[in-house]
Amino acid sequence: MHCIAIAVPLWLLMAHLDHGSDTASTTAIYSAGFGVLALLSITLFGFRRLPNTTLLIAVIFLFWLSMGWFGPWSQARAEVQALASAGAIALTGYVIGWRARPLTTAWISLIITLLCFSALAFYFHFTAVSEPTNARDVVFDSRLSGEFGSPNTAATLFAVSIILAISHVFVRVQDTQMNRLTTSNKIHWLTQKEILSFLLVLVALTCLILTRSRAGILIGFLLALFLIALELHRSVRHGRLKFLKRRAVSTGLTIIALALIVIAIFGGLNPQHVTAIGSDVQGRLKLFDVYWDIWLTEPYLGHGLGSFNRLNDEFTTLENASGMVRNGAAHNIILQWLIQQGAIGLALMSAILIACLVPIIRALNVRASIPRHFLRAVLVISAIIFFHGMGDYAMEIPSVMWTYAFILGLGSGFAKYVIDSAQPKHE
Repeated sequence: MHCIAIAVPLWLLMAHLDHGSDTASTTAIYSAGFGVLALLSITLFGFRRLPNTTLLIAVIFLFWLSMGWFGPWSQARAEVQALASAGAIALTGYVIGWRARPLTTAWISLIITLLCFSALAFYFHFTAVSEPTNARDVVFDSRLSGEFGSPNTAATLFAVSIILAISHVFVRVQDTQMNRLTTSNKIHWLTQKEILSFLLVLVALTCLILTRSRAGILIGFLLALFLIALELHRSVRHGRLKFLKRRAVSTGLTIIALALIVIAIFGGLNPQHVTAIGSDVQGRLKLFDVYWDIWLTEPYLGHGLGSFNRLNDEFTTLENASGMVRNGAAHNIILQWLIQQGAIGLALMSAILIACLVPIIRALNVRASIPRHFLRAVLVISAIIFFHGMGDYAMEIPSVMWTYAFILGLGSGFAKYVIDSAQPKHE
C-alpha cells in the first residue's frame, strides 16, 4: 500500500507537467494509470470492506452514463474519463487514508511532488522563451502559469500546496519532544525535521505571488492564515508553544490578514488597480448572466458533458464576443455543472461531496488522541477549491481535479479510521 501511496502523487506530477492532462489522448493515458492503481488498492484492501457510499456512487455514475446524459461521445469522452478517474483516485485515497500509516507516506509524497512541480514552474517561468501573438498573451506571459497556460489555475494548485505543507509542519509541532526543547532550539529543530515542508511553503508562496492572480492570492493567503491561527491557538492552549501568547498571535495574524485584503483590493492604493478589478468583476458578471440563460434552456438535465464549447459559440453575439470568444469554461464551477448536467446533476455531485466531507467534520469532533491536522487541511483546501472556483475554472483541468479528489479521498478514509478508533472495542 505504501508503494501505491507513492505512485499516485508521482502520476499526478506527470499529469501536471503534461499541461494538466487537458487533452483527450493524455486524459485517456492517465485515466488508465489511475484505474490500475485503484484496482490494486481495492484488491489489497478487500472489496467487502468498502463503504456503502462507494457502491452508491458507482451505481449513480453507471446510471448517468446509461441514460446518455453526457452529450455527444466524441466531445464528452475526455470529460467522462476524467470524472471516472476522479472517482477511482478518490477511492484509492480512501483506502490509503483508512490504513492511516500509508497516509503519512502519501502526504509526504504529495509534498515532494508538489515541491518538484513548483520548482520546475519557477524555473520554466524565467527560462522559457515565447512569442506572444496578442495583447492578452503578453499579459499572460508575464505571469507564472506552470504548465497549465492559466495563471489562475496554477494559483489554485500553489495555494493547495501551501496548505498541505503548513499542516504537515504542525504535525511536528505537536510532537512531545518540542516541550523538552528551549525556545531558541524549537525553531531550529522544527526546520531540520520539516525542511521539505518549509521549502514547499517558500517556493509555492513565491510561485503564487508570481501568478498575480488576485483572487488566488487573496483566498490562498487568508485561508492559510486561518489554518495557521487555528493550529497556533490549539498548540498554545495545549502548552506546546509556551513562548507564544494567544492574544499576540490573534492580533498579529489579524493585522496581516487586513493588510493582505487592502493590498489585494487596492493594489498598494493604486487607483488604476481598483478600476481594473471593477471592470473584471463587471465582465465576469455579464458572462455569468449569459451562462445562466444557457442553463435555463435545459434546467433539469443540462446539455450534457462536452457541450460547453458548442453552447458558448451558439450564444456568442457582437455584444458579448469580447468576453466569450476564447472561453473554454464558464469560470464558475456551479454554472459549469448546471449547464452540462442541470439541477439534477448538480444535486448528485453535491451529495457525493457532502458524503465525503461529513465524516471529516465528524472525525474532528471525536474525542481521540490521533492527530487530525490532515483533516483540517482537507477542509481548508475544499474551501480554496470552492471559493476560487466561483470565479475560475481550475477544477476543469483534469490533473487539478484529480489532485483534489485524491486529497478528499485520503481525508475521508482517515476520518473513517479516526471514528472507528474512537469507538469502544467489544470483546
